[in-house]
Amino acid sequence: EEEGDNMDSVLAKLSAMEGMAWDDLFGDDDEEEEEFTSPIDEVDELLYFAESFQALQQSLPADQQPLLASAMQADQQQQLQQLLAHVPQRANEIAQKKALEATAKANGSIPFDASTIRGAG
Repeated sequence: EEEGDNMDSVLAKLSAMEGMAWDDLFGDDDEEEEEFTSPIDEVDELLYFAESFQALQQSLPADQQPLLASAMQADQQQQLQQLLAHVPQRANEIAQKKALEATAKANGSIPFDASTIRGAG
């Protein structure tokens, strides 16, 4: 029972985070913070989860794969399928954003991202 509740919690959090900006998730600090980047900044949580889950599925022998699905309740399976169905769109959005940033960098300009403006998106 506790594992099912934990899976519900994780799936609900992933669903709730979809499309949210950093400030929506963690509040808006008025403090000036030094900007820095790290390799983890390039990792999208949804894509990472989906790739990891799919790798897990593929690593299981065929006779054990149904066990993974049977460990989840029907509503959890549905939430998971909805998240996984959104992965291609999310990957496309990320590719488009990277292409825009690369083009802007090549032109020496700063890319405009409407999602960073409060109230946009």
